[in-house]
Amino acid sequence: MSLGAARVQYLMDDVIVYLRKLSMDMEDLVSLALGDPDFSTPLHIRDAAKKAVDEGFTHYTHSAGLPELREAISEKLSRENGIEASPDEIIVTAGGEEAMHVTVQALIDIKDEVLIPDPCYHFDKIVRLAGGSPVSVPLKEENKFEINPEDIESRITPRTKMLVLISPNNPTGSMISKNTLDEIGKIVKKHDLLMISDECYEKIVFDGRKHYSIGSLPNMKEQVITINSFSKTYAMTGWRIGYLAADKSIANVIQKAHYYSLICVNAMAQKAALAALTGPQNPVKSMVEEYSRRRNLMINGLNSIGGIKCIKTAGSFWAFPNVKAFGMSSLNFSKYLLTNAKVAVFPGSAFGMAGEGYLRFSFSYPQETIKEALGRIRDALEKLPLKT
Repeated sequence: MSLGAARVQYLMDDVIVYLRKLSMDMEDLVSLALGDPDFSTPLHIRDAAKKAVDEGFTHYTHSAGLPELREAISEKLSRENGIEASPDEIIVTAGGEEAMHVTVQALIDIKDEVLIPDPCYHFDKIVRLAGGSPVSVPLKEENKFEINPEDIESRITPRTKMLVLISPNNPTGSMISKNTLDEIGKIVKKHDLLMISDECYEKIVFDGRKHYSIGSLPNMKEQVITINSFSKTYAMTGWRIGYLAADKSIANVIQKAHYYSLICVNAMAQKAALAALTGPQNPVKSMVEEYSRRRNLMINGLNSIGGIKCIKTAGSFWAFPNVKAFGMSSLNFSKYLLTNAKVAVFPGSAFGMAGEGYLRFSFSYPQETIKEALGRIRDALEKLPLKT
């Protein structure tokens, strides 16, 4: 008897899970694989959670989230993103991950097609778990991995129901410009599509760039579900709290899937998230400044190694170097670094077919860790001839 349903069988051999197991017991390993900031959650946020516990705030909340938290999110979206969403159009979720799952579960039927940037962080699996059909829209290095509106429109069929945008993108670190968002907005309106806009890295942007939300464009509210998270911005990955915002007609449908998935998000984490939004933002600024220094260290270091080319990350804490010159698959190259350099990174192919020939590096690690990893990689690759 098969213990796994058909819809999860393909998940069990996930490359990321495989490489984690491979490196689990390895001594002297240097990891640049995970997206977990090494910063502690800011003190005022931790204090808010402690206070909630001490005051006995340990029970169920409203399923959609604390009213005062949803009010704060509403104000934040208006002030920073240009998105007008009332508190009853906001759902507090267990991180951005749950927001993605319940949105797709609520809105996608079997065989509905969902256009997804390729590479990206496992949105295809979320769609498949819901019975939908993911359709890849390749992100190209020559376009600095920014999605091309023409590539979107050329893949629309009568079965297409939804488009997913991710900016800044994991794993490429690319961002979508305002002009490109305008063009995409026209396509979404023309074909009457729903759209998820994943904006979880919105605050981690560099070189004076500005993050834009497609949900702020005129007449887009009825079709866009904006997803965000506290994990990256406030170093709150383990708190598992995020949110989504959508027109009330859409939010009401998603709320049904959310309720039967979770009932409500951890009450103390919601108090912490409220403190994150309403408290001082200086810690965020400090973290982004340090990420910028780490980015420069990593990108410059990678580009100084023969055979590696890496575009400078626009946003997020990911680098996505091109290693095609070595003539190896991304998976085999990751294994080579794991075995010969004792450095853990993930193959670009783990994030989609268009990621083949690339690796994903995280600079959410201290500078000393990055320096050590770069030195090991340089030494290991001196033994590996280029194929071009």
